Amino acid sequence: MKIVVKDMTQGYGSKVVLNSLSFEFESGKLTTVLGPNGSGKSTLIKTICNIKAPKSGDIFIDDRNINTISKKEFAKIVAYVPQSSTTFGNTSVYDTVLAGRRPYIDWSYSNQDISIAADAMREMHIDDLHALSISNLSGGQKQRVHIARALAQNSDFFILDEPTSALDLKHQIDTMNIMRKLTRTGSKGAVVALHDLNLALNYSDEVIVLKDSHIHSQGPPKEVITEKMIAEVYGVSAKIATDEHGTFVHPIQPVWDE
Repeated sequence: MKIVVKDMTQGYGSKVVLNSLSFEFESGKLTTVLGPNGSGKSTLIKTICNIKAPKSGDIFIDDRNINTISKKEFAKIVAYVPQSSTTFGNTSVYDTVLAGRRPYIDWSYSNQDISIAADAMREMHIDDLHALSISNLSGGQKQRVHIARALAQNSDFFILDEPTSALDLKHQIDTMNIMRKLTRTGSKGAVVALHDLNLALNYSDEVIVLKDSHIHSQGPPKEVITEKMIAEVYGVSAKIATDEHGTFVHPIQPVWDE
């Protein structure tokens, strides 16, 4: 399965945030979207998830325009995880995660739905929080609840907007491992907007870098995340080194301080 973006332009009012972008996301791959603040990562995620209609261009899932897909069917195809600032009111952790099963129910949740939700909570290590109100959780705990809800949704694509931004180091690695496992063993696709270049380098199959409303570069992470790209896109001089544990970015200083 593929998500195909063709000549898509998006913005707010007269401001163009994304200008005539074309690319594909594929099942079986973890694709990371990178770029500095304001480059359009969240706007891109919301447009792909059919939350905001593009100003021009089209988005297809295989050969179907997403505008022709019902909301219930779309939820079976795409699971969206917003940034951690989004909450689901005062509902419990359990009810929030179980809500991921709504695309599959007609009247009430089945025992299978309950089991899937429980598995998702265990996967994200939040089963001990099941009775708590989500409004009383920390930012990182809320983020793990949102991811668990998406796991319970069990869609074909998982599209996550900065899912590691509020997580501690252990849970950042755990979340990226879960996304990679889904793409490797479950034939799912994952699209993750990130700020962390090291996570992108070591977990992604493909990387798309946004700058100035356009795609600056895209391709395999080690070909895209280079010292030259970091200087051009982020304005930071850096060194990239590889050892037995992986490849890592070592930022040095802003380019203008040289």
